[in-house]
Amino acid sequence: PRGGGRLSGPRGDRRQRQRVRGRAGPLPTRDPALGALALAGIAISGYLTWVALSGSETVCGPIGACDAVHASAFGEVGGIPVAFVGLGFFVAVLAGAIAPAGRGAAGRRALVLLCWAGALFSLYLTAAEVFAIGAVCSWCLASALVSGGLLLRVT
Repeated sequence: PRGGGRLSGPRGDRRQRQRVRGRAGPLPTRDPALGALALAGIAISGYLTWVALSGSETVCGPIGACDAVHASAFGEVGGIPVAFVGLGFFVAVLAGAIAPAGRGAAGRRALVLLCWAGALFSLYLTAAEVFAIGAVCSWCLASALVSGGLLLRVT
């Protein structure tokens, strides 16, 4: 096509002006950082889901008491392990990031709202670890950092 395939005409000019003014537009076709963060969250929450469902002990490393956190009242939501909820969240973010519908304005708003919800829920759980449980889970902290990174990436 003429013009090297770039958007031209009134619609293309408007989109370009919106980007220049700093308005949030649709997500790029591919965002490797967003995908990598979502995959990291899937790996972390997938491991924690496996631990919760298998009854295994968590390999927590030198910092933290992961099993104490998971065994607490904050380890489940309505009888469902919080790790499984997190797995659903990270899968939804990945799906929203790569789905064609997620690249429009409505899809972007939904993804931003999802990331806000995930980051706020992670913040709530981290506060519960410190103030209510009195124990910290390094895997949970890593998941919270990934959730915060996702929020920063989409906003």
